[in-house]
Amino acid sequence: MITHASPEQANQPAGVPSVDEVVVAALLAACQDLHARCGESTQKMLRRVLCGKPLDQLGEHQLRKAYGLLRRAVTKTHTAAPGTQPAELEDITYTLELPWPRPPLSRNGSRGHPIARSKTVKAVRKAGWALAREQKIPQHDHIVVRLHYAPGRRQPQDPMNWTDTSKALIDGLRDAGVVVDDNTEHVTEWEPEILFPPEPGPRCWLTITVA
Repeated sequence: MITHASPEQANQPAGVPSVDEVVVAALLAACQDLHARCGESTQKMLRRVLCGKPLDQLGEHQLRKAYGLLRRAVTKTHTAAPGTQPAELEDITYTLELPWPRPPLSRNGSRGHPIARSKTVKAVRKAGWALAREQKIPQHDHIVVRLHYAPGRRQPQDPMNWTDTSKALIDGLRDAGVVVDDNTEHVTEWEPEILFPPEPGPRCWLTITVA
């Protein structure tokens, strides 16, 4: 099969990294530097958020989020008052088992009738509120939220299709007082994780990590 290089690729000298590669390399180096300066509890929290995935296997979007979390941890440590214990990201994770076998809101294909979709959004938001209240999750300054979906079989999946579900759940967490707002100052949302067999399914759940 014959492939044609884009004009940018055609003009790219051999052996010279692209702009995207330079950005990813810079982000990775910055994350690794911050990671080395963090304490064990912060490193453990990040491993949990990343589900054990190493930094050098992350794409640009995820590296930017990892950088934000690590920089937050280092900043908290450096701004600790003299004579006090340096602040660390708390190693606390809550798991909300969702009542649906699969995420009920998807961006894939048709979004359905607006009225029916609006009702589903309200139901998902209310579920986030109710599950957070059931676990008595207190208010936190910043949380990391990630939706997990185990379809129970191997099939092509685009994790970003399920972000509408996690967005409605985050609104429910805000309603429950887990955070004062759902902006980036208080919430970091990682792309949903798809887990194939042997992970049992179908089922879905939400993890909330205090950061």
